[in-house]
Amino acid sequence: MGWLGSILGELLSLFVDDGYLALAVVAWDALMWLLSGQLQQVHGSGLILFLGLAGLLVESARRRAARR
Repeated sequence: MGWLGSILGELLSLFVDDGYLALAVVAWDALMWLLSGQLQQVHGSGLILFLGLAGLLVESARRRAARR
């Protein structure tokens, strides 16, 4: 099973470079979806979604730069 796990790990790394970022984006999108009923009345709800995703991307880049 070791070689199969290695292959699956390499295949996953082709699509997901930063697991934290991927999980955080999914969580942010899920939160925005859950709050979509309340956010329909807020002008700029798309901006809230964008700023959250941009913040996650900046944080991911900051963490990557700190590791190098």
